[in-house]
Amino acid sequence: MESLVKSFPHGFIENETIYRNAWGEHPARIIGVVKNVDFSLAYFESNFEKFKNQVDLLIERIEQTENRGIFLNKAKHLKATLPELKGPGDFQALDNKISDLIKLILKTIKDNRTKNAEVKGELIQQIKAVKDLLHWGEATAQILSIQEKWFHTGRAEASKEARLNEEFKNILDSFFDQKKAFYDDKNSLITFYERKYEALIREAKKLERLSEDQKLSKLESLKIA
Repeated sequence: MESLVKSFPHGFIENETIYRNAWGEHPARIIGVVKNVDFSLAYFESNFEKFKNQVDLLIERIEQTENRGIFLNKAKHLKATLPELKGPGDFQALDNKISDLIKLILKTIKDNRTKNAEVKGELIQQIKAVKDLLHWGEATAQILSIQEKWFHTGRAEASKEARLNEEFKNILDSFFDQKKAFYDDKNSLITFYERKYEALIREAKKLERLSEDQKLSKLESLKIA
């Protein structure tokens, strides 16, 4: 007895079993059994439409943002799970649409990382100029502002990211080391003069107990010191 085959868009029914058509490298696949032809087809077709809607929604979200890289894994997941979808539909067209979407995301990521490398290079030049300012307070304020811009700049190309980060960090470390050394020296100098002043006060109190000749002799020795 010959099996009865009934075709419908993107699939066929054979021996009360519903198949979706082969596409690409994927063979025809069983997606369900017939209980009621119209109901069964409508059910499985809705599966494909729901999946297609997910793709369309993802495309819409990507078009509304510049940070497209965050959607790469979602797009890859949709492409990987499409062959397992139980529903008839134009799988090849949908697969092509997802592939084009992934290419767009990857191109955007590449373009953004090229741009980020340029931005980071400019920030490095800015921080090099600022670190040589003589006013520590002004220099620190500008460097912190540049550092914040750096933190909000995305990754550069892999071949440049590590070098840029190392160069920026070295400049920062050098600046703050110099700043610390300056204030350490300043505080040491302040401490030195405070102690010298306290010593002079102690010597001045001792003069009160001396005769005039002794005071003159002591003052001369203090001048020499």
